Amino acid sequence: MIENKVYAAIILRLEELEHKGAYNGNAHHLAQDLAKMVSIELLSKQQRFIYDNLDDGRFCAVDAKYLDYATGLGTKNISSQIQQIQKKTNLIGIIKNGKNFKYYKL
Repeated sequence: MIENKVYAAIILRLEELEHKGAYNGNAHHLAQDLAKMVSIELLSKQQRFIYDNLDDGRFCAVDAKYLDYATGLGTKNISSQIQQIQKKTNLIGIIKNGKNFKYYKL
């Protein structure tokens, strides 16, 4: 995953700065936030459109039918794009309810 490589590089640099006294803060939290931002920016245009239409948190999870209504991309296309996002990043959470899936931002 690209997030892991970005995260590791940021952690290494921030820990160096912490030892020099040039950075006062939590390197791991900052690295997580920056890695997430980089991952979002690396999404394709279609994937970014889907991601932007998701809600934050498990309690606001939406299904592919809602995303189809919001984006007009088609439920099968949305499901396959979300699977691709899941393979590459850790940006989207999935709740499985029988045959139905609901998606939310992590």
